[in-house]
Amino acid sequence: MEPWNELADAVSLALLGVDSAAPLRTTEEGRRRASAVLDRFRLCYELPNFSLGRAAETVVTQLDRLRMRARSADDKRDGHPAGDLLLETRTLLACAAPILVDVADALRAEGVDLDLASVRDESVPAFRFPQLPATTTPTGRSPALDGAR
Repeated sequence: MEPWNELADAVSLALLGVDSAAPLRTTEEGRRRASAVLDRFRLCYELPNFSLGRAAETVVTQLDRLRMRARSADDKRDGHPAGDLLLETRTLLACAAPILVDVADALRAEGVDLDLASVRDESVPAFRFPQLPATTTPTGRSPALDGAR
């Protein structure tokens, strides 16, 4: 949960000051990276190599990669457009939908397009990358604290 929420925070910070009223442009490089993410997930979901475990590992790998990109996505610092970051995170969300069904349903309810064909879009509407809720055990303690006993 922590890496996911760190990415949500980093995306929010990267979008500060970005005009979110209009769709954000993407670059060919951003579309290429989003397509590569989709290809990695297809390997996990298609037969004969179907593996939800490998798909979950791919989610974690992409979370780490995107957190680093989000931290450096300020257009003024390095030229990475915010649209590319949103396209890549939206692709991650769409690919993680079979695992994170509730998150995907909530995003769709907010109007976020999780269609896998949209990885080639030349622009992407701004959206909020969702935080995952804090979890507790039946004792009311966080799982990390229960494991420390």
